Amino acid sequence: MAELMVGQLVAGYGRREVLRGIDLQVHPGGVTALFGHNGAGKSTLLRCLAGLVHARAGQARLDDQDILGWPAWRRRQHGLVLVPQQSAVFPGLTVGENLELGARGLEHGELERRMARVFATFPALADRLRQLADSLSGGQQRMLAVGIALMGEPRVLLLDEPTIGLAPNLAQQLLDSVSRLTAELGLTTLVVEQNVQLTRELCEYVYVMKVGKIIAAEPRDVFRARPELWSLF
Repeated sequence: MAELMVGQLVAGYGRREVLRGIDLQVHPGGVTALFGHNGAGKSTLLRCLAGLVHARAGQARLDDQDILGWPAWRRRQHGLVLVPQQSAVFPGLTVGENLELGARGLEHGELERRMARVFATFPALADRLRQLADSLSGGQQRMLAVGIALMGEPRVLLLDEPTIGLAPNLAQQLLDSVSRLTAELGLTTLVVEQNVQLTRELCEYVYVMKVGKIIAAEPRDVFRARPELWSLF
């Protein structure tokens, strides 16, 4: 199991500073949720942790190693995987080809084992192995995006708005699957979400972000019992 700890993280684009000293901790075996308004810097934080945005200061420790100086490929190699909000699948490839890209270089037997786990988690994908990704529904594409991440057997899973645009029942199904996988595989999972009602029931700890800073950090039960915190975002 991996533990991700972020301390005084600063990042931005050009002259614009977006993250202004972020502190958070993501424990293994449970889901941590990050809520906040659009533009608060949530996606920038995930992209920074994944190595897609340069950090200007601070640290991010994975297994007591500061990974901020690592390139994105090395972070992924060590099990830190980002499922972005957009462009998370390869539209011109089939479901099977997408999944294979998530675990390139594996022997056939291992590839089949990992695919079987994805299909057990998302049965809707099993019957669409040869279907092009861009012909899938929005919900199926989000499932495929998570499936691609699972093919790499991640240790740290960063999910950026996984339920965006989904009907409530599909959103619930997807978040339930993420919660179950996190517990079963001992993942370290950080979810950025707008769907507070669903996500707060599945996570163990909640952070609230506003204008590039963490303004609240509470265990789920405390957060749930204090509705005044919801007004923060």
